[in-house]
Amino acid sequence: GSVAYLPGGRSAIAAGAEPDGRVRIFELATGTELKRFSGEGGLPVLSVASDGRHAVLCQGERSVVVLDLDTGESHPFAAHESTVEFVSFAPQGLRFVTASLDRKARVWDLAPGLGSSGMPAVEPVVLSGHEGDILCARFSPGGERVVTSSRDGTLKVWDAASGRLLRTLV
Repeated sequence: GSVAYLPGGRSAIAAGAEPDGRVRIFELATGTELKRFSGEGGLPVLSVASDGRHAVLCQGERSVVVLDLDTGESHPFAAHESTVEFVSFAPQGLRFVTASLDRKARVWDLAPGLGSSGMPAVEPVVLSGHEGDILCARFSPGGERVVTSSRDGTLKVWDAASGRLLRTLV
């Protein structure tokens, strides 16, 4: 399962503690459940945007789910050709990165909104160059770079805006 603080630190969001994969938000001081979202099962990984209004969730499939934590709406979309292993928001803003067993990572941006299919309205920046499955991807503290780790034994550092490979670390 996965858990994250919401901005302000008074509540937390948890996914995967239940067999059905539901996602719940709790007030930490009282333990009160504030919201509940249905899940797809599996062992999800989630990340929360700095605005506290959006979360993104992957549950071991090709798709990713964008959750609107205010309205309770969920927007699943196919993000990769293979299983999405990891998802993480940038430290600021509404960009997030997905890492997949298709040997690619993708940088998505929710700022322009969602299209009719539920996908982010703007095409993602594709980070391609690993020779093995990508297991994790994280933004730098300023959000300008992404580092990926792969089963090929390397870390790669990318420009988050252009997708240009900056460095390979063995």
